[in-house]
Amino acid sequence: HNLLKPADGSPITLPNKEMAFGCYYITTLEDKPESEFQTIYSDADEVIHVYQLKKIGLRQAIKVRMDKKIVIASVGRILFNEALPSFLRFVNRQVNAAYLKELVNMASKRSNAEEMIKLIDDLKRLGFWGATLSGISLSVTDCKIIPQKEEIISEANKKVAEIEQNFKLGLITQEEKKRLSNDVWLETTEDIANKTWENFGLQNSVRMVIDSGGTRASKDQVKQLAAMRGLVVDPLGKIVELPTKSNFR
Repeated sequence: HNLLKPADGSPITLPNKEMAFGCYYITTLEDKPESEFQTIYSDADEVIHVYQLKKIGLRQAIKVRMDKKIVIASVGRILFNEALPSFLRFVNRQVNAAYLKELVNMASKRSNAEEMIKLIDDLKRLGFWGATLSGISLSVTDCKIIPQKEEIISEANKKVAEIEQNFKLGLITQEEKKRLSNDVWLETTEDIANKTWENFGLQNSVRMVIDSGGTRASKDQVKQLAAMRGLVVDPLGKIVELPTKSNFR
């Protein structure tokens, strides 16, 4: 009886963590060119039958006729849609935790309590099944460090040295020196973090877990694990001018 929050009417019970990751995993596609398509399947039942015969993979991109249209989907996406009520089908995209919440929210407006319970249970079952099938594991070696990191830091050191020289010549004040130096290191930290994230492939375990949206982890954790920690704050709340150029790896 407690499906919705009294405060705002949003769903209380939602698939998260492993459940959200499992749904995300089965709805992603493998990195394969579309030119590999050999067959156009007639409907969802044929796709599932061929999958059970182990002729196609769970996340392999295939062409299938859905609602009188030929679409590029996968077995995982078809199985996910079978867990949804008919008025929400056909979802042909990667489904992360945020979109799961949106789907449950839409379903709650058109379904009764029994139908909602069935939907949530089906998503839970499918999510745990997908997470188990993924065999996902995380390792420190999955946090790849970009080769150009030292070069980027070296360029930042030169900029900070130039700012220091301008301060010694009396061209800028001490407050301006601090602000300009902090700006250089903040920009450098974000640059390294973004390039590190781009260096992670779409099939990288760490990236997949974060992209699923079911965990508390985010790109900020990647920045500290594989990029550069950057500027930190002292116990008095002031920014320490000398940044941490290493990471936890």
